[in-house]
Amino acid sequence: MDQNVLPNSSVSIEKLPQAGSRRRIIHIGCWTFVAVYAVVTYSGLLGDVAAQWWTDTAWTLAALAAALKSLHTAYYHPKSNQRAAWLCYGLAAMSWFVGMLIWDYHELAIGLSVPFPSIADLFFMGFAPLFVLGTVFFRLEVPNAGFTFIQIGNLGIILSAIAMVVSIVLYMPITFSGKSAMFVGVTVAYPVLYSLAFFFTLFCFWYYSWQHYRHVFSLLLGSLLLHAATVTIYSFELLGESFSSVNYINVYWLGAFALQYLAATEQDFLRVQQPSAERRRSHDQARLSYLEGIMPAIALGVVLLVGAIFWESLDQNLLKVITVSLVIFTMFLALREWYSSRVQNDLVKALNSSRQELETRVEERTRELQNTNRELESFCYSVSHDLRSPLRAIDGFSYVLAEDYQQLFDDDAKDYLQRIRNSSQRMGQLIDDLLHLSRIGRAQPEFDTVCLSELASEIATTLRESTSDRQVEFNIQPDVHVMCDVRLLKIALENIFDNAWKFTANNLRTVIEFGGRQLPGEKLIYIKDNGAGFDPSFASKLFKAFTRLHRDDEFPGTGIGLATVERVIKAHGGRIWAEGKLGKGATVNFVLPDR
Repeated sequence: MDQNVLPNSSVSIEKLPQAGSRRRIIHIGCWTFVAVYAVVTYSGLLGDVAAQWWTDTAWTLAALAAALKSLHTAYYHPKSNQRAAWLCYGLAAMSWFVGMLIWDYHELAIGLSVPFPSIADLFFMGFAPLFVLGTVFFRLEVPNAGFTFIQIGNLGIILSAIAMVVSIVLYMPITFSGKSAMFVGVTVAYPVLYSLAFFFTLFCFWYYSWQHYRHVFSLLLGSLLLHAATVTIYSFELLGESFSSVNYINVYWLGAFALQYLAATEQDFLRVQQPSAERRRSHDQARLSYLEGIMPAIALGVVLLVGAIFWESLDQNLLKVITVSLVIFTMFLALREWYSSRVQNDLVKALNSSRQELETRVEERTRELQNTNRELESFCYSVSHDLRSPLRAIDGFSYVLAEDYQQLFDDDAKDYLQRIRNSSQRMGQLIDDLLHLSRIGRAQPEFDTVCLSELASEIATTLRESTSDRQVEFNIQPDVHVMCDVRLLKIALENIFDNAWKFTANNLRTVIEFGGRQLPGEKLIYIKDNGAGFDPSFASKLFKAFTRLHRDDEFPGTGIGLATVERVIKAHGGRIWAEGKLGKGATVNFVLPDR
């Protein structure tokens, strides 16, 4: 839920979580009312008179609740067009409510069947045009989203399907009803009027960009769809004189008014909180695109289902009407598919063009990168050559001064000369390490199955030979295999073992351990020592170039080794980290992905 509120809202951020709870309670309350009505009505527990009172009261209260809620939303809404829209929706439900009062007067007050047609039917049918008028005002608040041939085709398909369904359902009752022209005309006017209202509302739903109003308008569209379907069945029942107080369609009207009530409720919640349109827009558009894609199948499926139910009523005249509707259906379907194919071809062309452009850019960037790398390598070579020459001169002349003129210098002068030599040698080592680091960063790994245990054993042997007077215990786990570049991994292991060797130099007893274990999708490698360790709070800095956690007089070095190791591991697509404590040793861990 978005944590902002609209400027005209007095609802605080702390109250917004309560809105979700209230919304759920309202939804549960509405559908519980509908469910209780359905269970009581269709259970057969009520007699004819009780069922009549129960049904008429429920219809009346449902229409009144939807009307009052819509009018309440209109009264408190700050935007004039929205107020007008919800006023019309409220008047539409109120028109139905007035019709129900007339219906109740006849059935409940004086105990007579409601005449048909009557003045009540004017109010019932008045619902549709008032609802359409509300939609006209509602759409003034939203921008035009444009219209495509796909949507035109869908509307034509839906209109054709509506015509076929209404014709199939009402053809036989109209033909054999024997009713007056007035009776039949008013009966047919119900589904025609409501279907056209639904068609117009659906047109607005597709033609305008509803953004954060989409959920509200979807509920209104669902309410009108349920009304249209119900009055179509109602007309069929009227023509067949089979409508009763416990008719199976009665609950649908309650559901339609429940949807209108919930739409007004959602509109109220939008008024007091910032709608999260940006987060929901992509999801809504994807869902709408999916619905548009299967629209022909849905429409044809409904027509086939209704045709199967009313199969016995399909005579020659009705088949002619259906044939004409199917021709129109096919034309709109062809128009829709033609445009879809055209859009798909345009997208494929645009995708191919973008891919070619991307490939061209990649080639250009690759050439630029290669040129940059060559220039960088040349620069590094030049810099190293230009720097080494004066450093060698400084170191050489310092050595000559110290050896040939030592009788002229006192102890301080000799110490200064030695410091000059140490600094120049350290600078030379830094240059070598930096060049090495830059070459590692540009190297491309060549993967092969490598036994790291053998590499570790070779490095351990070399270290023992370099300092034979140290007693160091190497514990190397056998048969640790990984997919890696053997040249690069050897460089990484040499740097890690060199660090372990260096930082255990002051130990009386040195233990360096190497091992690994398999993890899901990757291999963990670790090198552990019992040396000087480090402060854990500085662990994130260990792999940065020139970063050292010990003084040179304690443990000499340039701070490049672990930076080199990190580059090697990242070149393999792995990750590296270190663990340790001061005076209690350190462990360098890295993982390499399985390949």
